[in-house]
Amino acid sequence: MTRLDYYRIARATSHIAWWTFVTTVLLVGATAAAGPVTSTARDHFDCGPRPPARMTVCLWAVSRGDYFGLSAMLPVATTAFVLLLLAAITEALIIGRLVPGLITTATPILAALIIITTLKRIDWWSDAATSARALTFIVAAIAIREVWANRLAPRLRDEAPETPAASQD
Repeated sequence: MTRLDYYRIARATSHIAWWTFVTTVLLVGATAAAGPVTSTARDHFDCGPRPPARMTVCLWAVSRGDYFGLSAMLPVATTAFVLLLLAAITEALIIGRLVPGLITTATPILAALIIITTLKRIDWWSDAATSARALTFIVAAIAIREVWANRLAPRLRDEAPETPAASQD
């Protein structure tokens, strides 16, 4: 396989893992906001105030409760996020440029932290303005990653030498 093939696989994996992560986290967050089924599940969800870096640990605790059968979603989200990071690192190494590589790796981390923090800090059912603000943050986080990944990140072009154009005789 060529370098270009590895790059294409890393980009495809990155996109699939990103959308798997976003979908599963939003499903878990929205379902958890609807309320736990049992008091045991409520104990697992009531994590208290946590800094953003510990939100994943708190959300992982939610998966131990039974939130309408979605408790299996959080390990899927975690696995997707790990695959996303591995794909971003692979893509950065293949490109071979330090600053764009760091941004390629940091962008999904920043977006994920915004999404997880927003889902943890809001009460979906309090009022429409709160829900609208939360959705604005979530869409902005998704846009940060998507704009970088699809428009601003450097691309690896086909490295095959160009053949000279045939002369028109």
